[in-house]
Parts: sequence; structure tokens; C-alpha cells
Amino acid sequence: MNHEQTIRGYRIGREPRKQPKGSSVSYLYMKKDAAAAHTALQDAVLERGSNCLGRADEFSGDTLPSQEWAERECLGCPVFTECDIFRKLGRPSFGVFAGKVYGAELEQEEEK
Repeated sequence: MNHEQTIRGYRIGREPRKQPKGSSVSYLYMKKDAAAAHTALQDAVLERGSNCLGRADEFSGDTLPSQEWAERECLGCPVFTECDIFRKLGRPSFGVFAGKVYGAELEQEEEK
């Protein structure tokens, strides 16, 4: 996978992915409105780019950045509005979305 064509580790584009038969991998499904918001975000990234495109490790890697860093990096992003809509509808549990850090409390629990 070319990391230049990913947003937060997810490939952008319209390639359908089929689950292999007999696979033990469980897939997470989004609600319809969250999925529509995610599609709108992908389309906007393809059209205008984003501040996090190709930088998945910084925005959703093993170690999350500070809230100040997230706000600074997302400031002026060409898809901030679409990302904010996805953040509200998709309710992510980990990563940086529209200048907000999610999952920092998970990291703190693991350290204990």
C-alpha cells in the first residue's frame, strides 16, 4: 500500500474489498450517516488533499499527539469541515479528527 494514498491508515478510493471466506477477522460497520460522512470525507480528500494525507502514523499511530499539536496541525486543513462532520457522526475512539484527540485516555490506562 502506498502511504501517500492513505488517510489515517485507510486507503482512499473506491476499490471494493471482499472478506475472504473462512476469515476470522471481524469487520466494524459504521451507521449509514457516519458511512456517508466518511465517503464525503474521502471524496474531499481526493479532490483537495488534507493535512494528514500520507501521515497516518502522526494522526493515529501508537502514540497520540497532544491536543495543542492536533489543533495546530488541523488548522487550515482543506477538508476540516468534512472531517468535523465525520468526527461528530462517526464518533471515533482513537486518533486525531478535526483538531480533536480521541483515545488519549486509552493510552493512560495501558500505562498503569
